[in-house]
Amino acid sequence: PAWRVSAGPVVASPVLTSELVLVPSTDGRLLFIDRVRGRILHSVTIGTSECSPTLADGVLHVGTDDGLLLGIDVATGGERYRARLGGLVRSSPLPIAGGVVVVGTVDGKGGGTVVAVDAKGKTLWTRKVGAVFSSPALAKGRVLCGSDDGSLHALDGATGAVAWSVKMGAKVRATPAIAGEMAVIGAFDGRVAAIRLADASEAWSCAVGHAVYSSACLASGDLVVVGCHEGHLHGIDLGTGAPRFETSTRGPVVSSPAAAGAFVIAASTDGALYLLDQAGKVLDRQLLAAGGIQSSPALDGGDVVVGSAEGVHLLRMES
Repeated sequence: PAWRVSAGPVVASPVLTSELVLVPSTDGRLLFIDRVRGRILHSVTIGTSECSPTLADGVLHVGTDDGLLLGIDVATGGERYRARLGGLVRSSPLPIAGGVVVVGTVDGKGGGTVVAVDAKGKTLWTRKVGAVFSSPALAKGRVLCGSDDGSLHALDGATGAVAWSVKMGAKVRATPAIAGEMAVIGAFDGRVAAIRLADASEAWSCAVGHAVYSSACLASGDLVVVGCHEGHLHGIDLGTGAPRFETSTRGPVVSSPAAAGAFVIAASTDGALYLLDQAGKVLDRQLLAAGGIQSSPALDGGDVVVGSAEGVHLLRMES
């Protein structure tokens, strides 16, 4: 550990620039933290947010529990746009071509939409599906996202038209991981599957035994790593779907692991950050917050930044 910023609970995943750590806190602030010294430089009031932001072309895109999608200029802290989407936004925004941003929403009746807005926050298209906690991913011009209707949907990025939908059997709140011609996705029935992008057919399926909220991490050596609510990190062979390892933590894993060269870094609600090798062996465990970690770690240049029930932490990889 290099520093910790006490900022109250931080569920969202941080965004890193060369100088800053940018992350919303659950008390309604967007924090601008000095990456080197770990000091809050300033903050912007945006409202309660558990949405992991996305940075593109100097604009940070972030959603709020009040149903807003905001574009924040990183250089000035000012708003570039404000789009009122009318539903809870927990999905991480996806910038696509031409300044368009796609994000999912959740309405009060258990439904939801996938929405595209332009650089001024004007709605371009809306596609009604079940509640969308899943963050969208881009593959071959299509937007892929999961939904509480139990499906993985592929939508045309330009129009929102449904290219295909595949039933997964349970709620899908993970983000699809795009691996070549496949999307790897987990569901609440404890199944991780690889879906072919061309025709939505299933390449393989692996039952991990417990609900999967965590998004799959594509590590080196054709390894998929995903967490489950039982508190395990599962290693799965990308080519075949065969299990490769099962590593226990001391609490449900709801955040998403991240690849770090030949290693994998994962957080658990037990409040610790784990460093694993390709065989699933725990090389290091750093206990950061007794209240737990739901944030997914962000990596850049050997720095690992993660939110917790207590604030924001930066750790540095050492050889």
